[in-house]
Amino acid sequence: MNKVRLLIVGVVATVATACGAGSVDSGTVASNTTAAPATNAAQTTTSAPPTTATPITTAAPSLPEAPTTSTTAAPTTTTTSPYVVESRDKANGAETSQRATATNQLPVAVFDPVTPSFTGTISTIEWSGIYTFCDVEDAEPLPHATAFDIKIYPDNGDGEPVPGARLALTTVAIEDTGQTATGAIDQLPCQGFTNDSVWVGYDYLVELEEEITLEADVTVWISIQAVTPSFDTFWGWVSSTSGPPSWQLAKGHMNIVGTQKKRVLSIALDAT
Repeated sequence: MNKVRLLIVGVVATVATACGAGSVDSGTVASNTTAAPATNAAQTTTSAPPTTATPITTAAPSLPEAPTTSTTAAPTTTTTSPYVVESRDKANGAETSQRATATNQLPVAVFDPVTPSFTGTISTIEWSGIYTFCDVEDAEPLPHATAFDIKIYPDNGDGEPVPGARLALTTVAIEDTGQTATGAIDQLPCQGFTNDSVWVGYDYLVELEEEITLEADVTVWISIQAVTPSFDTFWGWVSSTSGPPSWQLAKGHMNIVGTQKKRVLSIALDAT
């Protein structure tokens, strides 16, 4: 795979974040890393986000706050790179982040802030998530993601991501994510449902072949989405016990995630 180098040199904000209906890559996504030029924060402009005529047939629910005693860490990599994000302690709750390839439903995306103290190229990303049915009782969901989209977006200068100004994208096939089951929790209803659901946890580890370079002291937002045929089974991030708030794009609107915690996420950089 050819390496593509992205150097983030400033904060970009070309699209308003208040309402991003369908603006987070609801169509077919290329597998190569792409980059948009960054601009200085002093030149930030605000404009209405693009809209889409794609109907929302159903909305992926936010998965609820739920008690769990799991402390299983994400897979440990052997990289010697320093970590710019090291958030492994699992907490309550999860948030849906996926796009469906066989339906016309809008995608749902969760965004987490990353502000490295040094310039470096991403070498390793680790995260944790769950699968669940929301309308099926006592049934254990099977993992059905075919890939994961790893995307990076600029900050708008006010601590929010800009979904319409993607800086980088790489799509990783499921067999290259190290998807590893961490156990199941039952009797947990999804938000808006009364039946008890089974949640099955998984850890992931990806060593990027593409060069995605983060600039020192420049905040960007990372979004990791499961690529699935439909929303019949939901995939969501597992929340962490600490960290700044995450944002979620759902139903065409940006909102601070209810847990107001960072996801279980670790990112290692090779310093440059």
